Amino acid sequence: MAITHVLVFLVNLIALLFSVIINPSGAVFLSIDCGFNGSSTYKHKNSILWSGDDAYINNKHESQALQYMDTEDDWSTSIRIFPTLKKNCYTIPVDKAGQRILVRASFYHWGFYDNKTSPTFELQFDGTYWATVNKPNIASYEAIYIAKQNTTSICLAQVEDDQIPFISALEIRSLHFNMYSHINPNYALLLANRIYDGANQTLRKLMIPPLINAYEVYSIAGPLAQGTKTKDVEGLTALQRGFDVLEKWSGDPCLPSSFAWERVQCNAVLRYCKNIKISRNLGSFGLSGTLPDFSSMDALQTIDLHNNSLDGAIPDFLGSILNLKLLDLSDNRLNGSIPSSLSDNKNLKLVQYKRKLSLGNVLFAGFWISTTLTRTTNTCFRWS
Repeated sequence: MAITHVLVFLVNLIALLFSVIINPSGAVFLSIDCGFNGSSTYKHKNSILWSGDDAYINNKHESQALQYMDTEDDWSTSIRIFPTLKKNCYTIPVDKAGQRILVRASFYHWGFYDNKTSPTFELQFDGTYWATVNKPNIASYEAIYIAKQNTTSICLAQVEDDQIPFISALEIRSLHFNMYSHINPNYALLLANRIYDGANQTLRKLMIPPLINAYEVYSIAGPLAQGTKTKDVEGLTALQRGFDVLEKWSGDPCLPSSFAWERVQCNAVLRYCKNIKISRNLGSFGLSGTLPDFSSMDALQTIDLHNNSLDGAIPDFLGSILNLKLLDLSDNRLNGSIPSSLSDNKNLKLVQYKRKLSLGNVLFAGFWISTTLTRTTNTCFRWS
């Protein structure tokens, strides 16, 4: 991510905290203790209410919560680690798109790794690279940005096979709409340094009130990722809701481009889906039940769902995906006739049978259908 230049903000710390907390919109004020397995909430000694993180992660079963000490009043005594997936995300509800938020992510591994080293992994928000986490002991990172949807995703991405991402705490605050309003909404502010209270020590000796008691240094980073096309996100969400096995995917499906969803390939520039491939031949996916409607993904050119346990009739909505090049529903439990939206499409071409295929009101066991390519792009979803 390009860092364009550095801004230095001279702020009064009390005024800053007041304007953050007393936000007219009252949209977001969350303090999340990652890995906390005690009661649902607890109040820290500074009177801030903390909660566990179960409600904010889709792939909880792909992670582990670890406790360092048996205490319920300190986020630094627990962590959540993610040893399985390449990208692991927290989904945080935001009042509305366009809300400016401050996010602080904190990391304290207290010897989960040896005391001299710390794992290296990436920190991301909404498909945008944020930082590389590799500091020993305790570290915190802060970002201020505008959420483009009514949720924001904070992700930990594995960059080396033997390096397990972890996190201790997440804090999310809505900011007053006037704060940093002069910053281009397509850019983020990343905290570089914060120093406070030193002014009091100096000015007190002069017997005059302090003029400044804190300053912050932020770097401007961007431009922010625009995210996968909304229509494709909606279609993928429908698939995830229909099949529990797909719920492990989280965050932006395509971005950052090197951390697209597992077994998914995308074109990060055009940001729409070309191919879907989900089968049990090359992985552990086993889809069972009926297909939900994901026809909003209208740029799809390949749908490969062979070798699953799909049942019911062949969905008619598949014929509305006009750019479809390849459709493979073989080796499932589908029945009934092929919808006319597929069989009457003159651009469709039968490529290969895997079992038996008959047209008309008879049993359908499987088929492949393809069309000619109608868009020039290397965008690709590949699920296998």
